[in-house]
Amino acid sequence: MRCFTTLTLAFFCFFVARASADDKANAVIEKAIKAHGGQANLTKYKAVKVKVEGVVYEDGKEFRFAGSIAGQLPDKLREEIQIDLGEQKVTSIRVLNGRKGWRSENGKTEELKGVDLDRAKDEEYQNYLENLVPLLKDKQIQVSLIGDDKVNDKPVAGVKISAKGYTDRKFFFDKESGLLVKIEQTMERDGRQMNIESFFSDYKPINGVMFAMKQAVHRDGQKYIENDATDCQKLEKLDNSTFAKP
Repeated sequence: MRCFTTLTLAFFCFFVARASADDKANAVIEKAIKAHGGQANLTKYKAVKVKVEGVVYEDGKEFRFAGSIAGQLPDKLREEIQIDLGEQKVTSIRVLNGRKGWRSENGKTEELKGVDLDRAKDEEYQNYLENLVPLLKDKQIQVSLIGDDKVNDKPVAGVKISAKGYTDRKFFFDKESGLLVKIEQTMERDGRQMNIESFFSDYKPINGVMFAMKQAVHRDGQKYIENDATDCQKLEKLDNSTFAKP
């Protein structure tokens, strides 16, 4: 029998190492799915309605906001937010319904196009990823192991999420609980690349699914948004009218 060549052996070793890394990444995701309520619940409850309130930090100022968000995987989203700018309050509505989207401010509605539409799709894509089940089931998504790290001085396991047409993301899960505590990605904002970090905490079970009641977003290491969920419902489906043009 012919012996392995050096090249063949190197390829075999690489393949085994890659398979082992993929298995470890999948193990992290499987633990996270269980921690977040299990595949059956995550698959069943694909819709959410939540009321939020929080603060936006911009140019050294703080602007308070409140509103409601409704989403349904994989590609439907409605946000209605009222933000206090001091001299005036602005009500903004943004809707994504598949390939179409709209934005309305103080009653004036326009269709989302170009970068704005792509951004809305990318944000809803992240919601899709946060369901976690697609990380194992969607063949278009590649998951690779990053390794161990720390978030807020607590050990975490990290994986990289890649898919054609979307920016890469890094998901970090608490090593003890398995809960998602951070998502990191690099995105273009205002004509320059920014490092965006989203932090999740204060999880509560809703219809058997764990939901983060607190979220904080940092841009290039600086606080950008902090918000609390004041009420949340996990549902199987929302009425189609929820995602109609505002």
